[in-house]
Amino acid sequence: MIKEYLDPPTKLTKALEDDHLINFTTWFNHWYPDVYWFHVPNENGGTAGKQYFLRQQAKGLRKGVADIVILHRGRNGEPFGVIEMKRETKKLSTPVSKEQVECLSAVSAQGGFAAVAYGFHCAKLAVIDFLGPSTIIVK
Repeated sequence: MIKEYLDPPTKLTKALEDDHLINFTTWFNHWYPDVYWFHVPNENGGTAGKQYFLRQQAKGLRKGVADIVILHRGRNGEPFGVIEMKRETKKLSTPVSKEQVECLSAVSAQGGFAAVAYGFHCAKLAVIDFLGPSTIIVK
């Protein structure tokens, strides 16, 4: 099952996906410091151009791989989890691609946690749903 986390804020920030990922990184590293995770940079090369993208593909880059990979057992027994990050609303975001659905479906078929999160806030909700609340104590 692919879970979707969509809770548009009352006031949009119009932040880019990169901004949401940077905020997510800070939050995740603070609240879940012992959990091994990473971001998969699988964008199309952008300003680097077609040659860069073709070289990355030759090295194994796959379109549609989720943005966030969490190598930790979930609280419901999932062996690992992935989150595809989007901007805050569907209107601001690119649609979930066929390749992204294939990746998320493959993760789910292996018993993993698979989610699409619209914005930083929803990515936090997905993590809490997957891993449970943080056990860090704020002093």
